[in-house]
Amino acid sequence: MEEEDSKKRKWTPKEKLLVDLADLRVRIQNNKRRGRPWSQTRAVRAIVDLIPMHMRSVFEYEVNKKVGRGGGLLVEYSINKNKETLKYLSFGKIVQFTDLHDWPSKEISKAYCSKYQVEDDFRWLKDKLLVPLKPVHVRTDQHIRAHVFICVMGLLFYRFVQWKLRREGLVFSTARLAESLDRIRIGFLMDGNRRKSGTIVVEKMDKEAAQVFSLLRLSEFIKA
Repeated sequence: MEEEDSKKRKWTPKEKLLVDLADLRVRIQNNKRRGRPWSQTRAVRAIVDLIPMHMRSVFEYEVNKKVGRGGGLLVEYSINKNKETLKYLSFGKIVQFTDLHDWPSKEISKAYCSKYQVEDDFRWLKDKLLVPLKPVHVRTDQHIRAHVFICVMGLLFYRFVQWKLRREGLVFSTARLAESLDRIRIGFLMDGNRRKSGTIVVEKMDKEAAQVFSLLRLSEFIKA
């Protein structure tokens, strides 16, 4: 039962590393290795390779030859608690270099964390069908600039709508928002054969599209 529980248990990286180090220590001290016996150099290299780079400063280890008959190696390792505490304090923190000396630290951090939106926008413009930049069916510089301007304005429109929905407590990715807007459809019901008379109606929507329709107050832009 204990073996089954240990297999089902989800180990933390620290716990998994301690288990692996204990297993390696047993193999080294019992000299269980294919080929040549363990040397100090090889044992130290195996320990270093086992410990991830970002955790090596926390672990302290030592490999010595046993004294007395039989020889062999003695492996000792431990965790430096002070260094471990400092390591934990560094988690979730990023050093940022900037020349915006007149900006508050909060604004600099906020601007840095928002850069993913710019990267996402370039990704959409590159190869997606949301607001495609390519293919460009114009040739003159003026028309190309106008084409790119319209594409960028389209992305800004999506960002503005995301911002409005976020203020109402609805968080959407750009792709999800585009899909929701695509599901909002309107139709024109004609009265017989008279083209000048008719009624504009909104087709039936799912819950998510209806929520977007309501929060953006799109009904105000539909005139009968």
